[in-house]
Formats: sequence, C-alpha cells, structure tokens
Amino acid sequence: MAELIKTKAPKEATPDENTDAAEKVKADGTNIKTISCEIFIDKINNADDNYSLYHTTDIAQTYGVNLIDEGLDLDQHRWYSIATNIYKCSDGYVKVKGAFQSFSEMQMWSDIDVHSEAEKLQGDELRAFELRMKAYAIEKGLKQKTELEKELKKTTIVKRAPKKAKEAEKKATTDKTTAKRGNTTEKKVKPANEPKKPKNESRKKMLNDDPEI
Repeated sequence: MAELIKTKAPKEATPDENTDAAEKVKADGTNIKTISCEIFIDKINNADDNYSLYHTTDIAQTYGVNLIDEGLDLDQHRWYSIATNIYKCSDGYVKVKGAFQSFSEMQMWSDIDVHSEAEKLQGDELRAFELRMKAYAIEKGLKQKTELEKELKKTTIVKRAPKKAKEAEKKATTDKTTAKRGNTTEKKVKPANEPKKPKNESRKKMLNDDPEI
C-alpha cells in the first residue's frame, strides 16, 4: 500500500509584493514582476537615501519598472540641476522629480540634499506625454524609412544579357579583329640568288691606273 501512495511536493509560497520575501526575490533579479504605480511611488518617496534620479532608476530596475524619458523640465542651479524622469509601471506612468546633474566633483549627491519625489502621471499631463511619445515614434519610423530608401538607391542591380546577344557581340568582335589583320601589308622578301649591283665604275678605274711619279 505504501508503494501506491504518491506524495506531492509542497508548492513554494508566492510572496506578496509588500513582504520582505518579495523584496529578496526581486533584488536577486529572478521572477521580476513589474510593480504598480502606487507601490513604486511609495518606494521612491519613502527611500531615505534616494538623493538623485540615478538612485531612482536603480530602484525602478530592481522592480521591473522601465525608464521611458529623462531630463525633462531641466532646472539648472549653480552646483547641480533638477529634472523629471518618466517611468512605466504595470498600470501607468509615474513622473519623478529629483537631482539630475552635479557640477562639482567634490560634492556627493547627499550634499545636494534633494530627495526624489514621485507622482502618478494623469489627466492633461498624461495625454500630452502620450501624444509626444506617438509623435516621437512616427518621427523615428520616417527616419528609418528614409535611411532604407537611401540604402536601396545605393544598391545597383546588374541584369544579365541574353545568351544570343552575347554570342552576336562576340562574333562581331571576332570579325572586326580578322578584318583588321587581313589589311596588313606584306613585306618584300629579297631572292637569295639576286646578283649584287656593280660598284662605281669611275672609282674602280682610278684604283687600277698607275699613279704618275
């Protein structure tokens, strides 16, 4: 009877997003599930050491939240600048305002003492952002299409000539070469037994005459 009894392995407990176990699972980078806007806002606003938007982005990546746009509404001060980043959660968008740039190598983000503040994107602000993203997508698509058309224009397509046309062209070239060779003039060849021309008679007579003393 004991052999017939099958035991089932106990299911692993699925931790809730708000529990410490869920924090550990997401921090390890396994089974990351994108959190909601409410939870993300709570984590950003209650983080004591979140002194810059770079820290905010690190927190977002830990919980599966994606950075969509950054450096918006730039407000520049003497030693630093403040801007707004947009993040996409499971149920919407969140804007986070915080320290964006540091212009001094001597100071740390905590020296600036600007805590990041998160707020859900909604209403007219949300509609304006979505329109801007659609316009950006269209512009990007047109740019890629233009680049593709340029590449196609650069590509030359070489068509092969028909076989008969090639043979006719080859025959015409051969006939032209043969005709050119046939017009060459032959050199005159001297016969082997041709008699030599006589030398100058007056010069021969002068050599044979005795000189007068």
